[in-house]
Formats: sequence, structure tokens, C-alpha cells
Amino acid sequence: LFICFRTKDSLCLTSLVTKWYRFLAHETIRLDRSLHQPGRYPHANQSIQVLLRLFRDAIEKLDNNVTSRHTSTALDLANLTLRIYFFTHTTRNCPSLMESVGRISFPLIQFSRAQFVTYKYYTGRYKLLQHSVSAAIDDLKLAFRHCWTNPSAYVNRRLIFFNLMVARLVVGALPCPGVLENFGYSRLIPLIRAYKQGRIADFHRACEANMDLLLPSGNYCLVRERCIMPIYRNLIQRVFNLLVDRRSDKPLFVSFSNILAALRLSTQDPTQDLMDVECLLTSMISQ
Repeated sequence: LFICFRTKDSLCLTSLVTKWYRFLAHETIRLDRSLHQPGRYPHANQSIQVLLRLFRDAIEKLDNNVTSRHTSTALDLANLTLRIYFFTHTTRNCPSLMESVGRISFPLIQFSRAQFVTYKYYTGRYKLLQHSVSAAIDDLKLAFRHCWTNPSAYVNRRLIFFNLMVARLVVGALPCPGVLENFGYSRLIPLIRAYKQGRIADFHRACEANMDLLLPSGNYCLVRERCIMPIYRNLIQRVFNLLVDRRSDKPLFVSFSNILAALRLSTQDPTQDLMDVECLLTSMISQ
């Protein structure tokens, strides 16, 4: 099997090997899922070793004279390996694989659209898990932009959209309800509304209600923790818009007592005091 990466005259084997390792990856995931034993992935762990051996051999033998088909096979192997890494929750191994792909002299954009989109989807997800939000947004945007728009690609676009939406939530960019409905995420509309209106307690309840959606993707803690500060900003902005007359010639300000009342209402926590308001505003200013 490894001969197909060693010579230029072995393209006849490439198609056979491609079908074999795709079958290997899909079948091992199916078998491990059928075990119904979370945390145990015996078949996937074995297939990872085979895929990595194929991938490393392909990378080592690639040079400027090797055909693009060999290089395309190497990226296909990388995508399948990344898929199994996410399936087995061993994403800590992703950086070394991504570094090897980065050494490929063939530009990624010149690969097939499916391979390019798949790779950017997984790298975007990994960067999102590492809280590298800006880098994750860039990769997921590329994946979403280049993903096919035909009905057969709807599931893939939906997966990419979900992770891109989570990343953009962290930076304060909200999807409109119509887009959420188009991708089958209308259940997230209450969460988005609570975010936009600065309702902390309702946002936490919406996170709990959607835990089955956010937790398997690894985004639950990211949404619950990193979105809090933008929600506080929305709350303060809402208080400012309600209480301040912009037409007045007097200096524009909002008293701590008004912010405290809004904070207690938003968090539904009557124990909040002026010290909490001061700490919150100081943190917002420093960021």
C-alpha cells in the first residue's frame, strides 16, 4: 500500500488505496459507536496508527515533481485523521498534523473543493476549541464560503455554520432569526435574543436548554463563559439608550444606582451591590 506514495508510476494504486483508507476510517467510527462505551475507541485508535503511517510516508516522499494526485491523497489522509481525532476527543494531536500539511508546497486552494472545505472546517474547529477565535473565524469563513450550496451539501454547510456562529457570538456578531431557521437552529433564537437584550439569567437558561447541542461540539463552555462580557456590554448600552437624552446639552452619564438596578434584574440576583457594578465597569473599560 505504501508504494503508491514512493513512485510516479503507481497512480493505478492511488485509487485503490484511497477507497481502502476511506472505508477504514468510516468503518472504525461505526464500530466504535456501536460499542456504546463513551471514552473507549479501540478500533479508531488502531486506524489512526495506519492513517498516520500512510500520511507521514506521503509527506516524506512528496517533492515538486510529484503529481498533484499524490498530494491530494495526502490531504485526504489528513482530513480523515482529523475526523478521527475529533471523534476520539484527542484533538491535542492536531497541531503536529496541521504543521505537516503546512509544509505541502501545493497551495491548499488548488485542491478539490471538498478537501479544502473539510480541512478548513477541522482546523477552524480546533482553533475554536483553543479559544483562538479570530483564527477560527477566518478558517470557518473560508470553509463556509467554498462549500457547495446544492441540497446535497446542506448537512456540511449546517455543521460549518454552527461553529462559525459560535465563534462570531464571542466577538459580538449575532445571526438573524431567519438564517437560524434556514439551517434548522430555530431553538437557538431565545439564546440570541437574551444575548442581544443583555438578559444574563435568561441567557444561562437558554444555554442549559441547548446543552445537548452545544456540549457534544465542545462549544458549551466557550459560549457560556466568553459571551458574558458582550452581554454585559449590551445591557449597559440598553440602559444608556433608555435613560440618556442625547439631545441634551448636559454631559451624558448613567448613575451607578441605575446600572445596579438593571444588573439585578438581568441576573435575577438581588445580592449584587455597587461594588459589583464598579468591578464590572472597570473590567469593561480595561478590555
